[in-house]
Amino acid sequence: MREKEKINDTIWQEEYICCRGSFQNIIDNIVSSGILSRELAVESLNFLMENTDLLEKNREILTANPDDDSVQTGESGFMVDGADFYIKLRKSTILLALMLVSNAALSFISSDVIALVAPYIVGGMLGDVSHLGFRLYEESGEKCIIYELAAKRHSILSPKDIKKNIGKRCTRDYNCSFRKNGKCKCEIDDIINICETLNNKGAVIKSGEYYRYIT
Repeated sequence: MREKEKINDTIWQEEYICCRGSFQNIIDNIVSSGILSRELAVESLNFLMENTDLLEKNREILTANPDDDSVQTGESGFMVDGADFYIKLRKSTILLALMLVSNAALSFISSDVIALVAPYIVGGMLGDVSHLGFRLYEESGEKCIIYELAAKRHSILSPKDIKKNIGKRCTRDYNCSFRKNGKCKCEIDDIINICETLNNKGAVIKSGEYYRYIT
């Protein structure tokens, strides 16, 4: 196993949770970071384990039973072995998962935590962290849209781009009003309306006719 590379960047340490061990040890680390209660941390991590496409490629890791040949962080370069689980997750990704899996609003999380992760959640573009007190509503299709944009977080997508894949979200248990007999009936105009609502909430950023996730 390679020797751990020293991390001198305080911002990196504040932005990420990086640890290994049993599932409970991982949860303990998330809880000790101060961003979530134990119950919410379990809910969020379980969701990410089932939806790894939400992880930022080459920068975030969530894996079981890693070995020294298969696990490597994208930038820090150190490796781990012999652990039940290994995670390197942005705190903003953990909070994103919570919003997608539950009815929690970011406003329920302490203001000092919001201040800590806000620059990474919104890319420093909103300024006032009070804007982060939004809730995603699954009935109106907001969770489906956010999932699609977050899974392609470094891309800007048009409503037509979103339409191509959003139907796949019908396999989830979301109580979406556009879900009919297990199929997505969300049309382009509906997607535009949902994206505009999310833009007004500060959950997505609009550029012309395109949208992207906030981080």
